[in-house]
Amino acid sequence: MMDGWIRLHRRLQDNRLWKKEPFTAGQAWVDLLLMAEWKDGMTEVRGIRIALKRGQLGMPEQQIAKRWTWSRGKVRRFERFLVQENMILIEQYKNKVTTIITICNYDEYQGYGTSDSTSDDTIDSTSDKQISPENGTSDPQKRYNSIDNKNKNKNKTIKVFDSEFEKVFNEFKEMRKKMRKPMTGFAEELIMQKLVKLSNNDESIKIKILKQSIVNSWQGVFPLKQKQSGKLAL
Repeated sequence: MMDGWIRLHRRLQDNRLWKKEPFTAGQAWVDLLLMAEWKDGMTEVRGIRIALKRGQLGMPEQQIAKRWTWSRGKVRRFERFLVQENMILIEQYKNKVTTIITICNYDEYQGYGTSDSTSDDTIDSTSDKQISPENGTSDPQKRYNSIDNKNKNKNKTIKVFDSEFEKVFNEFKEMRKKMRKPMTGFAEELIMQKLVKLSNNDESIKIKILKQSIVNSWQGVFPLKQKQSGKLAL
């Protein structure tokens, strides 16, 4: 087996190919990694707020079955297999409102945390050229920390986004933070799923829906409207 690892962005789950067919066992395992909290956070199930640790996710069995297009029996058999292989731990939350899944050895899969911790970093366009094994470090986390430290001493920075959608989605998250309604990782996933449904997975429509929510200071996302309380949707 080859050493090393690759980064998978959670937007992979937003790609129409990801849920086009019932999940394979391998895809289901990767999906658990994608859904797990990358840092301690909260989720909400049936109106109950549940604290989650890094590497954990809280999702009812029936919701997982629907997501993977599996029967609940198949989900249970798969979870038992992962437990036997020491890949996950499972516990039932109070009153069995949901299942808490803990990824064993989560740091082996997300040890550096760069997929999440650097998504909003401000980096200079020439920073990559300035860091090398000779004058910098090959450790991804130290490398990005070095870039971040350089930026703190700069008067002007350039914010880098992979796409227009990511830029607007980050603006939506910032709006939620200012409203003191920050989103958990699970909440972001639900917003993403709703955007796919409302836009038929058209990225340009997703962007317009997000802008509509930002303009109207809405906490959620809704179908595009020509007018809403005198405000035009973008």
